[in-house]
Amino acid sequence: TAIPEFVDDNCGILIPAESYVEIADAIEKLYNNPELFLKLSENAAKRVRKQTSKEYTIDKEIELIEVN
Repeated sequence: TAIPEFVDDNCGILIPAESYVEIADAIEKLYNNPELFLKLSENAAKRVRKQTSKEYTIDKEIELIEVN
């Protein structure tokens, strides 16, 4: 499984918990499709940068502190 708040179908493959067959299938899919792997990897990197950037985290936290 993955945390849906951080992973979606554009940047990863979500698998139900404890579903070892689906995990194996997803690994095989990525192994056999390097273009998909690269696309998901690139999208994941972009998503992490967006969700954890200074503007997304620290600046919003400072705004909250200043308002209160």
